Amino acid sequence: MLSASALSFAVPSLRTSAAYAGSPSSVRFVSRTYTPFDPNEKAAYGMGAAEKFSYDPEHAYAYVATERGYISVIDYSAPVASVTSLGVSLGKGLTARDLRLCGESLYVVVGTIGKRTEPGALLAFSRVTRAAPASLAQVWEVGVGPGPDSLLPSPDCKTVAVSNQGKGQCTGGVVCQLIDPEGSVSLVDVATRSSKTVSLGNVAGSSDSALQAEGVHIPLPLNAMVYFDDFSNKKMDMVNFAEARRKYTPATMLEPEALAWAPDGSKLFAALQINSAILTVDVATATAERLTPLGLQDGGVISAPPRAISAHLAPSPVLSADSRGLSLDMLARPAGLGGKRWHAGA
Repeated sequence: MLSASALSFAVPSLRTSAAYAGSPSSVRFVSRTYTPFDPNEKAAYGMGAAEKFSYDPEHAYAYVATERGYISVIDYSAPVASVTSLGVSLGKGLTARDLRLCGESLYVVVGTIGKRTEPGALLAFSRVTRAAPASLAQVWEVGVGPGPDSLLPSPDCKTVAVSNQGKGQCTGGVVCQLIDPEGSVSLVDVATRSSKTVSLGNVAGSSDSALQAEGVHIPLPLNAMVYFDDFSNKKMDMVNFAEARRKYTPATMLEPEALAWAPDGSKLFAALQINSAILTVDVATATAERLTPLGLQDGGVISAPPRAISAHLAPSPVLSADSRGLSLDMLARPAGLGGKRWHAGA
């Protein structure tokens, strides 16, 4: 479900991406548009029919992805938005993880429904124009890593970054097999339609201890697997921890998600929500440079003011015995503040 609201700007408009000098003082409800799960509207309206959203201010179209693998095109040229017939189905068994418009293309990263350990793909579609509206047409497809989560084009639209979360999944019968690919980042060159994989192995290292000492959270460390496998009667018969231990690397515990580009496109940053850290990638060499732990916050504090996080932020000190790691689900694009570059996270 999508809602259109009128904001009290000096010049309210949905036809520009320019920033307004003032701040909105109020919000007024205008209309509501329901988006379908699929093109045939055989599935009921409900949760999951408007998962991801990208808006084109020039042509006043919005692109909306459903978890059933359908991209709707919404017409915002009138005060009451409407679903057009220009949408496209991604194919049986596929779901859109994220989508973004950049330049003349709409980029959609897809994965397999229910299988977060399998490789995904980045799809490029032609932008829908107001002068000659036509259904979304796929132009090309490039493979990306396992469990893609987010995508973000570079400021010049020449490179599309995809975070491959590589989230673990248990499959099999009574004793399941733990499949947990290493997290990674894909850098897709739009001109050559080729992809480079940024491995996190060099920043993860060969053991958990160094990461943990720096304040990086490891959700299921190797020592925990050893305990479950050797000493836990409750867990040892549920998961094949012996095989999981054999295949384990610290990089399998690193899960990049939200992305942000440096203004000049030289660096890419990824929030590792479950690891309480930020990854810095050197784009020219497609290399993971470092992990910046976000440190700990006082678990006894109910609320805290927004926090700006620098790319070179040192870990915070432990504030109390009830401290916990900061967890970022979103990264804003770096901006200038006092002559310095910052990340805004939430």
